[in-house]
Amino acid sequence: MRYGTKPSGPEIAGRIMRRIENGRYRAGERIIPGMIADELGISAIPVREALCTLVGRDIVEERHNRGFFIAPMTSATLHQLYAAHGLIVDLALQRFVEGRPLANRPRNHWPLFAAIAKQSGDAALAGLQFYLSGRLALFRKPAESLFSAMGMTWNIADMLRKGEVRQARSLITEYHEICQIHSREIWTISSDR
Repeated sequence: MRYGTKPSGPEIAGRIMRRIENGRYRAGERIIPGMIADELGISAIPVREALCTLVGRDIVEERHNRGFFIAPMTSATLHQLYAAHGLIVDLALQRFVEGRPLANRPRNHWPLFAAIAKQSGDAALAGLQFYLSGRLALFRKPAESLFSAMGMTWNIADMLRKGEVRQARSLITEYHEICQIHSREIWTISSDR
């Protein structure tokens, strides 16, 4: 944000999403628009509007006369979302020709998955990936912590840099399967923060 300008609705929603991704909130936790507005130096109205955008993506829920809350999720739902996300990213990656490098290769998995979906040229796959990625945002930090403690890494970006799409697909499948296997632990870590 430039000095003296007010953030737009999408910028505010993006800031709230980064807070969710960084583990600032837990599932079911209340989000107070006035506090966010004070931190940003703006009125609570655009914050509420941004939260309504996230309600439409099932990331936040609005409870009548109670306010906004991070959408609750069970470990079983988390397991299913990881499975669905893995399928979507795999379908997007199937649209690549072997040996064709990915134009945008972020090192972090989640921006990489978004780049894969976007570059697939299929708006439906990109939209589904965006939705599922948002739903899974709350669990990124706990998953990273768990996998780091287990010494697990996936060099998906390296495979794509080399144009080795089949190997990248294999790693993406493995990553999502491990997420599914450990979904209960990831959910518990997220709930205990």
